[in-house]
Amino acid sequence: MESPSSAEPGVELRAGELVRYDAQGRPLWTLEAQRIEHLPDARKTRAEGVRLTLYDAEGREALIVTAEKLLWDHSRETLELSGGVRGTSAKGLRFSTERAYWDEATQTLQGGKPVEIERDDLRLAGESFEFHPKDGTLIVQNAHLQLFFERQGGEN
Repeated sequence: MESPSSAEPGVELRAGELVRYDAQGRPLWTLEAQRIEHLPDARKTRAEGVRLTLYDAEGREALIVTAEKLLWDHSRETLELSGGVRGTSAKGLRFSTERAYWDEATQTLQGGKPVEIERDDLRLAGESFEFHPKDGTLIVQNAHLQLFFERQGGEN
């Protein structure tokens, strides 16, 4: 009997959930996925049909991100999200991009591909972004902003 290769999962969960905590016991992120595979030899975890929740400094939901796929590199402590990445912040911002990366060391979600960000009153497009869930800060590089103003008194 052959032993499994390092690309084969050591553990596979269907419709699973993982929670990552900081040293003080506060949640950093929660991963919910239709399928989660742990690859112990590679020190990685793969997931499909992903919903990733990032938390602020008080442990409240700051951002919910959905994607087709996620790769968690345990050695580098990074998450790579890919395929139709969409996010919604607690403050009403929505974004979409094709790839995003969570860096645990900096507590930052970053995207290096074109990104579109929306709120009811604005639309922002840029080349890349950084989101810091601890304080809700969003930074967009080379941005183009559109603001939408409601007209007062029935003006056309």
